[in-house]
Amino acid sequence: MMSMNGSDVMPDTSELSEARRTLLEKYVRGDVPQIAVATGAVTQYAEADVATPRECVVTIQIGGSKRPFFFLHGDWIDGAYWCFPLAHELGSDQPFYALEPYSFDGMSVPPKFEAIAAAHLKSLRSVQPEGPYLLGGFCNGALLAYEMARQLHTQGQRVDLLVLMDPMGLVYPLHNRLANGLVTLFGFLMRLDQEKQLNLYVLQRYIYNYLQHLYRYLRYPHYRGLKTELKARPVNPHGGAIAPVHSPGAYSTIQRLKTLYEYKLSLGIERTGTNERVEPGHAHNKVGFRLPRLDSIFPDPFFPTTEVLRQDYPGVYDWIAMRYVPDDFYPGKITFFWDSEEPYKAGWRKVTEVNEVEVHVLPGSQLASRTRYLHVLAERLGACLSKAQATTLIEDDRSASNRC
Repeated sequence: MMSMNGSDVMPDTSELSEARRTLLEKYVRGDVPQIAVATGAVTQYAEADVATPRECVVTIQIGGSKRPFFFLHGDWIDGAYWCFPLAHELGSDQPFYALEPYSFDGMSVPPKFEAIAAAHLKSLRSVQPEGPYLLGGFCNGALLAYEMARQLHTQGQRVDLLVLMDPMGLVYPLHNRLANGLVTLFGFLMRLDQEKQLNLYVLQRYIYNYLQHLYRYLRYPHYRGLKTELKARPVNPHGGAIAPVHSPGAYSTIQRLKTLYEYKLSLGIERTGTNERVEPGHAHNKVGFRLPRLDSIFPDPFFPTTEVLRQDYPGVYDWIAMRYVPDDFYPGKITFFWDSEEPYKAGWRKVTEVNEVEVHVLPGSQLASRTRYLHVLAERLGACLSKAQATTLIEDDRSASNRC
């Protein structure tokens, strides 16, 4: 189910209904209107407003008697494709809405982290104007979900379930903070405005990814074969075929190679294009002497335009998120889902000291937890959703009894 070429990978849809399969295919093609459509989904909620081009809600699964689950998947490259099989696993009675990542297109300087969260809340509340809410997010989307829950609490709204799946750290890794600090210092000394500093930051990332590509290309023969796989549009190991490109970046070739390479690493092996299994880092991975084509070594411009650089949406997000310092902690219960390879990222242990928390550790890596082990994720998430909604019903009954 992982995108292996920067395109969207269609998950195994054999168990999906015809209607859901059609909806998924339309989403991948970009034909699903990016608005929040509540009519007919959860009848007690108001009809949704059309979202702005910068934030939007995609209806993944409608119908059912339960309250909707709002999920920030956080993936600019592949979109909400894996939310479709996840919603299917949760059952047809559970409405599911995906909040798409914020669009930075055409912005010289992006808004603050809190403003992005507020914009997502506006989209969410166009579907469900009042709480209690069921909210979750993955990776960068999880950090935004945390800020959204914090804002909902300050507005007097109740969040019955806050699920943070492998959230990005409240404190970024040292190398990210050093890179950001150097850019900020240089910008201060050179009197660069915020737009130029951001451009310099994403340029650093671009050069780093390019150098990483060159190293892998020269070091690993099987990496050199990945571009052929991209052209061949391979079959997804988990079932399903790769769909047309949904949201390609201007320098997407290297990003696609990186995605495919990391996907194969998540399986624990690298494949050479034959049946040979090659473990990364072993001596027989040595580079050969066949002269490669220049367009294979340099698939993207080495000196990109500003427009190309600013299509590094995760980089723009990092620039914003590294400046995020919440005014106070969200006081409600938090349910964490961590992958077994990297439980707890920086900053979240402090949160567990002041919050009631529930922790689930999923098998495999961050990537495997939403591909190979998606059924495990769905089973545990479904239990959390059911428990939260059952608790709400009990509390509402008690409140009604007390009023009588």
